[in-house]
Amino acid sequence: MSELPPIFVINRAVDVTRKADAERNYQACNITPQFIEAVDGHGDPKLLAPYVDFLGDSFWGKPEIKPGAFACFMSHRNAWQRIVDQNLSAAIIAEDDSIPAIDFQSKWEMYDEAFEDIDLTFLNNRMSEWVGTGHDFQDTNQTINTRLKKADISDISHRAPGADGYFLTHQGAEILLEASLNEKVHCGVDWFMIACAWDSSKVKHSNVKTISELKKIWKHRGSKPKLVNAKITRNPWFSIDKAQISSINHSERVDINVFRNQIQN
Repeated sequence: MSELPPIFVINRAVDVTRKADAERNYQACNITPQFIEAVDGHGDPKLLAPYVDFLGDSFWGKPEIKPGAFACFMSHRNAWQRIVDQNLSAAIIAEDDSIPAIDFQSKWEMYDEAFEDIDLTFLNNRMSEWVGTGHDFQDTNQTINTRLKKADISDISHRAPGADGYFLTHQGAEILLEASLNEKVHCGVDWFMIACAWDSSKVKHSNVKTISELKKIWKHRGSKPKLVNAKITRNPWFSIDKAQISSINHSERVDINVFRNQIQN
């Protein structure tokens, strides 16, 4: 049995209350996380200068983007970069409003072997809603294709998968870093990870009608083989705190070219 990998919790410097709440939640699990200062999309755009090259020409197929969504993506990317820079074999990455399960430690002791040969494992409750009965860890690509075949998926069609909590290996981090550099930010970071775990190489337009987000991603990326081997846990290790308000929701859409000029000038 291996040791629990480092847990990186993404938190904006201004969100001191959220950080204190997160510290209490992890203390209840006898876990000491490492906090990563999030990129803040609400301040001076010039502070985003180190990330301007990751801006694409469109976001969700439109020429507008929420600075908060862009900053959120870059915050997660910084966490991926830390895995590589520190030469870690893996880490667990979570947002500060994600509540770890009280039995987090025992879950790792029971399931640590399930993470072998897997680049990315979604551990949050929003992703667990995508899977049905069966094994505790289910293949992400198969789950996506199963959901796409369903005529009625109103239970998840308007619910983001969330980047609330996930396990990522060194190899997985390298793949996501390269893919995000090549593709730029064209969707939310959670959907980007879903896209990287999805084999759309044989997908046609008629196959992606049921989930509008995947349809937009497919139209942007085209048909691609999956980049990472990924699984979803059926029994979540993280749950989202619905009492917390996402900082992304408080970010108004701006024209991408205007946003780029604000950053650069």
